[in-house]
Amino acid sequence: MSERQSSCFRDCFFSFLIPNLISSVFAIIDTSVTSMLASRRLGDAVLYSLNAAVPVYLFLCALGSLLGSGAFYLAARAYGRADTKEGGRIISASVWLAAAVSAVIMLLGLALSPIIASLLAPQGLQDMVLTYVRVVFAGSVPVIMAYMPFNFLRLVGKVRYSALAVVIMGSMNVLGVLVFVYLLDLGIAGSALSLVVSSASVLISGFCFLMCGERGVNIRLIRPQFSLSREVFRFGSPSA
Repeated sequence: MSERQSSCFRDCFFSFLIPNLISSVFAIIDTSVTSMLASRRLGDAVLYSLNAAVPVYLFLCALGSLLGSGAFYLAARAYGRADTKEGGRIISASVWLAAAVSAVIMLLGLALSPIIASLLAPQGLQDMVLTYVRVVFAGSVPVIMAYMPFNFLRLVGKVRYSALAVVIMGSMNVLGVLVFVYLLDLGIAGSALSLVVSSASVLISGFCFLMCGERGVNIRLIRPQFSLSREVFRFGSPSA
């Protein structure tokens, strides 16, 4: 490897490493702070219900990771062939695929919420778990789709903006707990609502960062083909 290639590789490595490291550390801090705040305010029964219902939120996150990482791989492969037109088409189609999947999950989740709550918690806590599950499923679209701009920002080289989006999300999550749990005293519903609002904040800010600026990506209205959908799920499954 020549000195020029080595220098280029080193610059690229650190330009990606530092923002990703910052976003990872901030995500850990955010989780710790929000957990501490919630535990100090909510009672033992609510905390138990919260822990019982969290798998629903984690399922939505895993699905978002699947869609985002699968689309990232396919678009990166196109960009690697210097086919920016195909890469842009894949990004646009994947966004609408994620929107459609999110909408379906939202409707199914809301319809099946009573059954899911009964499977997750004992009889005395099912009402609180049901509240959390309904709020999270109602916010399925931002929770799942938040992973799309996060992955695409790194793809087009806007790594700093992907880290900034994580910082915005974490800040909104902490603010949401303070407002919905402490100020408005919404209990377990407030905890779920803070997650949804923070996901919506990273979704909006992420797409703004993605579509604006020098390397902005134009999200077009493109119907995702079955072949693309199959490939997204195929390559996104290991990450999920």
